[in-house]
Amino acid sequence: MPTATADANNPATPVPAARQPAAGYGGAPVPPAYGNEPPRPYGQGPRDAAPPAPAPAAETAFAPGSAREACGKRRFIALAVCMDERCEEPRFRQTPECVSILARKAFRENR
Repeated sequence: MPTATADANNPATPVPAARQPAAGYGGAPVPPAYGNEPPRPYGQGPRDAAPPAPAPAAETAFAPGSAREACGKRRFIALAVCMDERCEEPRFRQTPECVSILARKAFRENR
């Protein structure tokens, strides 16, 4: 905030108040980054920690239970094409959704 002091030429010249240095400069204290946690020495942060262990193989090998699951988030025509292809696979042929798809497909082919 400026303060007013008397000057020989101008009786009320505004003079800026003394500025405080920004945090970390000129000896001013630096507030902690995360609450009351003390700063970490260089090279001991979370990025420098050992990489996480790999996920178990059972989670990475996705085995869909139905043709619909195998087609994922496809919609409309992309879903129909995918279901048509997946229902040709032996493991999905006897599922209720594939039985109806294969019946329609056979009907179209035999017309």
